[in-house]
Formats: sequence, C-alpha cells, structure tokens
Amino acid sequence: MKSVLITGGMGFIGANCAVKFIEEGYKAILYDIAPSELDILEEKKGQWEFVMGDVQDWRNALDAVRKYEVEGIVHCALPVGPMAAGALMPPMAKANFDACYNLLEVCRLEKLKFVYISSNAAYGYRPDPNPMVETDYAPVLTGPRAMLDEYGAMKVMCETLTAMYHDVHGVDSVSCRTSWVYGPATKAGWYPQWFLSNALAGKPAKLEKGGDHKTDYTYVKDTVRGVFLAFTVRPLKHRLYNITSGRKVSAREVVETVRKVVPGADIEVGPGQMEKGLGNLQRHALQVGTMLVTRAEEDLGYTTTPLEQGLRETAEWLKKRPEILTLPDPP
Repeated sequence: MKSVLITGGMGFIGANCAVKFIEEGYKAILYDIAPSELDILEEKKGQWEFVMGDVQDWRNALDAVRKYEVEGIVHCALPVGPMAAGALMPPMAKANFDACYNLLEVCRLEKLKFVYISSNAAYGYRPDPNPMVETDYAPVLTGPRAMLDEYGAMKVMCETLTAMYHDVHGVDSVSCRTSWVYGPATKAGWYPQWFLSNALAGKPAKLEKGGDHKTDYTYVKDTVRGVFLAFTVRPLKHRLYNITSGRKVSAREVVETVRKVVPGADIEVGPGQMEKGLGNLQRHALQVGTMLVTRAEEDLGYTTTPLEQGLRETAEWLKKRPEILTLPDPP
C-alpha cells in the first residue's frame, strides 16, 4: 500500500488531509508533537499510524519516512518555537524555516515528493481590487505601511525554499496557498463556522457592523482535495498553486447562507467593514482582490464546493458534537 507522511497530522488541516489520502488508497503516517482525539480520524482507525516527533528533528523524520517507506511528505505543521504569547518573530520564523529545510533535506536524500501548506498571508497587504495570482509578490519594500507581516514573510520564505529545492536539487516539491479554511474538525471560529455553530446551538450571534467585509473562505474538503492533487498529478506545470474557494464572500452573504442551512437562526450583521477579526489590520492584512484558482483548475483539475453545501456538511458534523457546538469568537 502507498503511504504518505503528514506533519501536523493531528491538526485540523493535517487530519483532513489524512482522511483524503486514506480515501484515495494511501496509508497516512501522522507526524506530530502529541496525539489528539479527532473523530474524523477515529472513523479511519487502522488506516493510519501516529509518529510522535518534532518537525525540527530531521533524524526522527528521516527514520519515519524510511520505516514506513512513504512516497512523500505533506507539511502542514506550524512549529512556533520557544516564544512568548503574541510574539511571532524571530523564534517562529526560525522554527518554521528550520522545519521546512529539514524536511526538504529528507526528501532530497530519499527522493520523495514534498507539498508545503502555505497561506494567503503570503500575498500581504493588498488594498487594490486586482485578482491575486501565483505570479504576484508582496511589495515588501514599497507602500505606505508594512506590506507583509511576520507570518506572511515566514510563508514566503518557506515557499521560496520549497521552489529552490525543486530547481536546484530536483526535489518534486510544490506549495499550496490556502485561505481561511473552515469545516469538520476545526475549533477556529472563522465567521462562517462561528455563525453556523451559534445558529445550531440556538444562541444569538450578532455583529453591529462588518457585513460588507469580504473574505475567501475555503471548505476544508476543497483544501485537502487540492493538496492531494498537487501531490499526485504529474507532470506539474507550476510549483505554486492557490487552493481556495476562488471567490470572495461578504459576511452578509455568510449570514444569509447560514439562515438557509438553519432556518430561524437568530444571527445578523450590520453594514460596513469589520473593526475586529478579519477587519483588524494588526491581526489580518486587508486583501480586497480574489485569489484566482485558474492555474489549479487547469493544471490539476481542481474544483470547489459552493458555500451553502460546505456549511450544510459542516452543520451535519457539528450536530453530532454538541460539546463543541459553540465556537469562540473569531480572533
């Protein structure tokens, strides 16, 4: 049986990646710093193995890929290093660079595939309405403010390392830029799932403003489908892909869609932009344009799920788990 090693395999995206690979005939090797109880993994018990390890420990990672004879690595882990709460740089940047470098070295030595999970943060602060495509680079040295925050800079750094290992060392490596992923197994209260979970719990969820704020929310099954395609489709024409919904959705549309899924939901949002969460530029850089997925559609055969369908499927998962029905407010 084919196998794949997934770092951060006990996390939200990592666990969903594992489920996708298992459904496609792979054995998933979940490499993480600690085990976790995730129901989506319990349903696949016997089809995955857990390996405890730090992604900065290349020897342990090398032992794991050799033991399980994996075809490649999907790097979902986000090591934070020994940092104080709220501080990102430099410990987080060094931890992530070291982890990415170590895993790419393992792939070079063992001739493995490598998929790096990146983020829309790599595009930085984008107040213009132009679409965001993979050939764009965040203008870090121009503009009235810092165009790229620490997290985005870290993602660009690891994307660049991933591309270099392909160009210079011949590693079959590729990066996938994701965006505001929601769906089963998450505990993050992005607005689609925050409104949905409160609606299902019969609790009011109201914001005085923010209804005009638009974001590219991506259903997790689309994310992991794109990752799987980036791992398996060959030959690849490119080494960087946007893997998102491919459209911007306003908070107002989110509320209207949740009401279709949960009729009578006591949820609402006023007009204007958000003053917290996705509207707080100190936390989340404003991005007005849409992340186009044309490259992924053409090269990989990537497809996306409508928001209503994604929320309906997420609602069915949440209904079975009342203990996590109400998520915390979005950060």
